[in-house]
Amino acid sequence: MEVDYFSQSKVKTWRRCQKSYDYKYEQGLKRKTSPVALLRGTTLHAMLEAQIKGTDWREPLATYKEVYDTLWGEEAEDYPSPEELESTIIRYNKHWAKDGLDYGGRAEIELLAEYKGMKFKGIIDALPDDQHGRRWLDDHKTHKTLPDEHTRFSDIQTVLYYWGMRENGEHVDGILWDYLRTKPPTAPELLKNGQLSKRKNIDCDADTYLATIVANGLNPADYADMLALTAKNTFFKRVYLPKPSETLITEVVEDFFGTAREMLNHDGKRFCRNMTRDCKSCSYYQLCSAEVRGLDGSFIKKQLFTIRPA
Repeated sequence: MEVDYFSQSKVKTWRRCQKSYDYKYEQGLKRKTSPVALLRGTTLHAMLEAQIKGTDWREPLATYKEVYDTLWGEEAEDYPSPEELESTIIRYNKHWAKDGLDYGGRAEIELLAEYKGMKFKGIIDALPDDQHGRRWLDDHKTHKTLPDEHTRFSDIQTVLYYWGMRENGEHVDGILWDYLRTKPPTAPELLKNGQLSKRKNIDCDADTYLATIVANGLNPADYADMLALTAKNTFFKRVYLPKPSETLITEVVEDFFGTAREMLNHDGKRFCRNMTRDCKSCSYYQLCSAEVRGLDGSFIKKQLFTIRPA
């Protein structure tokens, strides 16, 4: 099998399921309407990229709105509204208004590196400098709930980027995971007695709770306990890793290109399915489940997919 370059996405897809790799990279199939999480994350990434580069982040939001407006009623209910995405970026910017980071327009930077004749390619989200002059390899992450350290341990992409920067003689002081929760804060309910709910497990932030107090003409002093409680809720989080260890870099790089070598040695004839209960979340689930039963998938391909440009 011929592969011009290896990316984290290609290797990750191959490891998860060879058939999914076949659909995506060999056949070039792309969903006409992206899955909710992917479309939301792609749009938020584009909005962040725009503002780092000094352009209007509302432009990629307008592009998303064009797609959103083509969705049918029930289908649109599954996707975030443009207003929801706008709120996420506004709250993100407010939260990090005094973070001291200088991006210098450095966003969506192509990275190329080589290992034993195999080429690696990646796109770095951003390279901000902090107020102490340290440069960080910034990876924007969008999640419904913020991940824990175990999730970060399995994130090989940033380690590969750190290695690739070093291979190119570029210095970075460490890795920065920049998390955005995509679930919007839940506003408190207005009770029959005219007061707001003080439910202790409310998934809300202090700004949203305060805005709801003001909107209903209530006294913030009466809700000091809830404002203190919701102030602890984190919708945006940044985790810094000063420097990956040499052992971690070596293990990740050798494992990555070990898989790359396996892909190169594949005969390109039979792409095996890794059938698990997670298949239902795959973009190619309907097509794959039809073909594995011996059905003709050509109609599904025509209805649900387009062909990626070569």
